[in-house]
Amino acid sequence: FALCLELARGNDPDFKEVSLPCDTGQETTGLKDDDIDRLCEALEDNLYVKSLVLWGNQRITAKGGAALFKLLKTNRTIERVNLDLTEVPEEDRVRLGRELLARRIGTLDPANPELEHVTSLDLSRSDVLNMDLEKISAGLKDNVSLTSLSLWGNPAITQEG
Repeated sequence: FALCLELARGNDPDFKEVSLPCDTGQETTGLKDDDIDRLCEALEDNLYVKSLVLWGNQRITAKGGAALFKLLKTNRTIERVNLDLTEVPEEDRVRLGRELLARRIGTLDPANPELEHVTSLDLSRSDVLNMDLEKISAGLKDNVSLTSLSLWGNPAITQEG
């Protein structure tokens, strides 16, 4: 954990994922809300970490989830957060996922100054809904730079989508 904090604070361009899952049987040694506060503080100005893998840390609760929501207001780089098997309430996990999904779909917005550099978009296992496909489609209408779009693992996408 200490190394992750150091790399996050140092804005190391090679450090793109914080992977701190907690396996079954390690529940009493996993991360807790105070650790999430420290991690969020370290990531506040980080420009490279895109993914937080925190599943299984059963001592992360709604308080830790709130710290992550606060982080997303200042850190625009993070794209994915896995809080499965934590004590963060389901509705908070869903809301966090929807916010991150909207952020990734927003990269296709014609007003995005970085749009010409967006060549791939991975929305796999992101709980994409049919209504999200309309936004994605609109973003792709005049897009000439995107060469890869992944939508696998989104069971809510139906034939109507």
